[in-house]
Amino acid sequence: MISKNLVKFSFSRFAESYSREAYLQEKASKDLIQFGKENIRGLGLDLGSGTGYISKNLKSFNCYLINLDISREMLKQSKIKTFPLIQGDIENLPFKNNSFDFVLSSFSLHWTNLNSSFKEINRILKEDSYFIFNIPIKGSLEFINFLLKSEKFKFLSKEEILFLLEKYNFQLDKVKILDYCIDFEDGYRLLLHLHKTGVSLNTNDNNFKRKRLIVSKFKNWQKKCSLNYKLLYVKVKK
Repeated sequence: MISKNLVKFSFSRFAESYSREAYLQEKASKDLIQFGKENIRGLGLDLGSGTGYISKNLKSFNCYLINLDISREMLKQSKIKTFPLIQGDIENLPFKNNSFDFVLSSFSLHWTNLNSSFKEINRILKEDSYFIFNIPIKGSLEFINFLLKSEKFKFLSKEEILFLLEKYNFQLDKVKILDYCIDFEDGYRLLLHLHKTGVSLNTNDNNFKRKRLIVSKFKNWQKKCSLNYKLLYVKVKK
């Protein structure tokens, strides 16, 4: 598990470039809205809202959306004026029980402890309300795993995530998987893109020699390569 402080530091450090570079994350947020649009109404919460991609696309919806992110710098980059921005931790939400009509989360929950996150989300949702999210699963970042000969991110499978949701008494309503891919001219450009979107491949490793080795492997890859994500979309009811 990547430390919470590292996640906060990485996204805060690259908050400005994130708003320019995270076009895959922006597309995923639009796809999430389409996936769950029938149940986006009333008072909602966007968990890991970042620079506000979801809020930007909810103008035609009859809803009021609170944006929550662990990074204050990411929230500062948001251009959202109509919805509140709150710095907070998904695993320890600053809201009362049974407060929300729906909860959304796009490309964020994999940075958290899902047991803690799902428990908190269940707590703050009203009865018969919906939790709609996407999350990378096994099969993501295949080139990185190949290049580094190790699995830097321990993504769960579809079955493991659905099992956890059932554990916290969510009822499955809808599920699908979408594949996303960005091509790069070489490995170093792919690595730069990751950094500019707040993704660190060094995880909790403070060994400078190993960090340099990771960078050198990407620099030495002088051929085309791809960054891929397999995103699981889920809608569940409390």
